[in-house]
Amino acid sequence: MTTFFTHKGKDILNTAIRLYYAHGFNSVGIDRIILESKVAKMTYYKYYPAKVNLYEACLNHEIKVIQTDLMSSINVLNEDDYVGRIKNLFSWFYTITHIPSYNGMLYQKAKTELSNPSCLEIIDNYYNWLDQLIFELFSKANVSQPNSKTRVAIAFIDGMVQTPNRLSYVDLNVFLNTFIFHL
Repeated sequence: MTTFFTHKGKDILNTAIRLYYAHGFNSVGIDRIILESKVAKMTYYKYYPAKVNLYEACLNHEIKVIQTDLMSSINVLNEDDYVGRIKNLFSWFYTITHIPSYNGMLYQKAKTELSNPSCLEIIDNYYNWLDQLIFELFSKANVSQPNSKTRVAIAFIDGMVQTPNRLSYVDLNVFLNTFIFHL
């Protein structure tokens, strides 16, 4: 797949992302993406010869944004402030899920709607990255049972990013202080 996009290539990707966020992968056809991105069918197929190529591009885009933004949120703190970094990690997910237009994460929609091995591999790689990040933060913060708590933390994040999210910031802090840090 092409890694450098023209304006039209970006329009296709952004349109697909917007539609997939709003309606899911299985409810949006290629013709609708072509129509709403205002490109010719030939232009669409130049960038995405198969529908799975577009799925992959959307997932890769979302995950890159998550990783970049999440690391920026964590890295605003001192390198040795592991507890603060853990709290920022969870706060980042909390903040995203409380944006008024939030309608779930593409990677979660893809887990339930897509069966393409390449898409599932992208999602698995994201979870492996997140697992490693959380485990390292827990280990450096001397959190007891970092392996087990990493698994629970990822399950908690997965629950948190579901829509609609009714978790309050107080609930998030109770989880962190009692389950993770035992405060």
